[in-house]
Amino acid sequence: MKPQQGFLAAAVREYYTDLSKAKHDDPKLVNALKFAKRCYEKYLANDFGEEPSKKRFRGSGAGRKCKAPAVREAMFEWFINVRGSLKGRLPKKMFRAKCEQVYTDWLEQQPEPIPEEEQLKFSDHWIQDWMQEYNVSLRKPNKRYAIKQEDRITRIKDYLQNVWTVRKYFLDTYGIDPPIINGDQMPLHRNESAGQKTLSLKSEDNSVKENYMLSRERATCFTQLSSDPKITLKPEFVFKGKGTRTHLNPPNGMNYQWAPKGSYRIEQMLDMIKHLPNRFNIFTEQGYAIYVLDDYSVYLMPGVRQALLKKGYVLIVIGGGVTGDIQINDTSCHHFLKKNLRWN
Repeated sequence: MKPQQGFLAAAVREYYTDLSKAKHDDPKLVNALKFAKRCYEKYLANDFGEEPSKKRFRGSGAGRKCKAPAVREAMFEWFINVRGSLKGRLPKKMFRAKCEQVYTDWLEQQPEPIPEEEQLKFSDHWIQDWMQEYNVSLRKPNKRYAIKQEDRITRIKDYLQNVWTVRKYFLDTYGIDPPIINGDQMPLHRNESAGQKTLSLKSEDNSVKENYMLSRERATCFTQLSSDPKITLKPEFVFKGKGTRTHLNPPNGMNYQWAPKGSYRIEQMLDMIKHLPNRFNIFTEQGYAIYVLDDYSVYLMPGVRQALLKKGYVLIVIGGGVTGDIQINDTSCHHFLKKNLRWN
């Protein structure tokens, strides 16, 4: 049986004294009538509900665990490596195919087989959750996320500490502040961006697949920037090929080499060091300088450090993953060089 509106109105006015003289279309009275009606209907239906449960908070580290965390970590490492070779969006289809390949290898290493119904499905939801966990995106480059934030800060501090240690040693021992020279190689690819001119050399003597991603590199420009404006070092170049059929006519003072890969290897690096001004003097330490290189495998070879020291340069290496933050060649030079190359 439903309560009559008149009886409910009388009961509400009797219970709420502030609504005793309210008109029938007063918003407060209307809301009170609706509330009273719902309560009365629940009473007739004997539906009083359960007491509200207390809010529970999930403890740190509790909750549902993700499956195959090693696969997620392996995908992050692969993502870091492949991200640098792509200028635009990473296709989701390509990412999902790599996930399935890594997961298949992971399944083969398990001591007991996992039922098919319990195996991972790399759905859009899984990919989205993975991107949120590692704070990356498939849509654009993620240079900032090559390493963890705390590792990035630590490596920047280590680099600054190394530079300060060498400078303090020379200041305290010899009373000089050595200049800092930054060297870095800038690869020039077949197409620096979509629709740009090719860098293929006429009558080149090496076989190149024009549409093959790994063979795009045509030349490498090695730039050198100094903290002392009096020190000016010209860029050096390495061209892909042997140089037997292609003859260049470089300007005076330009140093260049030929290499099968078109980039710096130990032979090209040692030859470049020979072109550096000799700052070593057996009778004084006034000419020493700090030479900064990034974490490239060729630069880490003992021969490079020894060759630089013989010429009067103390080598300091920037930790991997932070070149884009503190390597001034990358942050202040290479972008403008490539921009001029594209337009000219």
